[in-house]
Amino acid sequence: MNFRSEHSVHYYAGEYLKQKGVTTDNISKSMDHQNISITQTYLKAFDNSVLNNGIEILV
Repeated sequence: MNFRSEHSVHYYAGEYLKQKGVTTDNISKSMDHQNISITQTYLKAFDNSVLNNGIEILV
């Protein structure tokens, strides 16, 4: 994953927090999103199985 873009960093952070059990509402607030649907878009952007594997490697 290319972490050079703001989108990538936001997406990874949101997905990581989701994997750790943080609620979507709290993730949304931490990312300063104006609407929870923006956060939901980040959290649904990629296939979770691919991300889960990447997160497991990093953690």
